[in-house]
Amino acid sequence: MTDEVVEFGDIDPEDEWDDGDAFTLRLEILERILTSLQERRDERFQLRLEGALKLIGMMVREHREDTVRLERIQGALEALN
Repeated sequence: MTDEVVEFGDIDPEDEWDDGDAFTLRLEILERILTSLQERRDERFQLRLEGALKLIGMMVREHREDTVRLERIQGALEALN
């Protein structure tokens, strides 16, 4: 009989990602992903890099949408003056 070790849990920083987490937490995770990619170029490097770039794109779109909303709210508040 062969003993087989199976690891469960987060191995890569991107495993921590949750779309519902706060923006700043997701930024911290992206910074850890960057560091991990800089330190380790294994057979999954390209796939992980593409995944990280997709996450960045999602956050940029979210930030853009939030900025538009904030500017709209700010304009409405200033109009109350």
